[in-house]
Amino acid sequence: HDHEHEHGHEPAAPRYQNSLAYWGEYSFKTGTYSLYFGHTHQSHLHLAIVPAEAIEGLSFDEQGIIEESSEEALEGFAKKLMKTKGTDVKQEETIKPAAEESFLVEMAHMEGRIDLEVEKEGRYFVFANLAPSDALDYWFVDAEESDLEAMKDKTLDDTLEQIGHGYFKDEMVEDRSLEDWKGSWKSVADLPDSGVMDVVFEAKAKSGDKSVEDYKKMYQTGYKTDIDGIEIEGNTFRFKRGDAVTEAAYKYGGYKILDYPKGNRGVRFLFTREGEVEGAPKYIQFSDHNIFPTTPKHFHLYMGEESHEALLEDLEHWPTYYPADMSQDEIIADMLAH
Repeated sequence: HDHEHEHGHEPAAPRYQNSLAYWGEYSFKTGTYSLYFGHTHQSHLHLAIVPAEAIEGLSFDEQGIIEESSEEALEGFAKKLMKTKGTDVKQEETIKPAAEESFLVEMAHMEGRIDLEVEKEGRYFVFANLAPSDALDYWFVDAEESDLEAMKDKTLDDTLEQIGHGYFKDEMVEDRSLEDWKGSWKSVADLPDSGVMDVVFEAKAKSGDKSVEDYKKMYQTGYKTDIDGIEIEGNTFRFKRGDAVTEAAYKYGGYKILDYPKGNRGVRFLFTREGEVEGAPKYIQFSDHNIFPTTPKHFHLYMGEESHEALLEDLEHWPTYYPADMSQDEIIADMLAH
């Protein structure tokens, strides 16, 4: 969850911690191996190393290589494991394979190393939230400093998840129209105080760096707005405040890409009110964790009267809107999965 509004100027680390981007099957002998890291701008690697016998439902060919028919079971196991909060590991520390433990390895900028102590010879699976790549190159070596190749490995296609966490190239961003956000939407500003979001705050506190109460305060501030409903049709907004409705037309003004200190990014899509309409924000910016035309499950609005430049500096106030016909239970389920 590296969304800009969730961590202010300190986006979550590591990059999409709970996702699975890579798995590899390795044959380890008893002894100590080293895992070397190349130059990176990533702050952490979320990693797990699991004995093959600890994973149920797998089958292997005569060479001991996992069969394709078992990959779904393997990845299902790995995705559950990668949702756990990893044990903190610093550079040059030693880890051991574990059936139910993952590791949150702190990265060094230029190069790094941790050691792996293997007590039993056999097949092991390595799972990681980053595939060995230009973003973070890493490789195993044995006691003789010889590179160790995977018996079989796979990089999963998690491009959309990467985008959702703020990792993309400039050329991937596309212009968007209000067609993406058409329809009726309702604010969730009342949820942090109602008690129904407590389960969300508790889940965030387990994997994040804030207390339940701190997350609650952050969302109370972020969600706060007097605009409890919005209808979008064509280029027209209808802002609802109780029974009062204010209508105004808006013109698209392009997008801005924001870069955050920990390496992830965000995109704001800019709209400016046409004419003078009291009660309608002059400047509006959409943020929904998407970077090209698509229909979001929810969105965040940055609204103000000063300028787009001033709004781009605001990471604390992000009134959030869900489809008007979405139930409270559905909204909470989306928040927990988001």
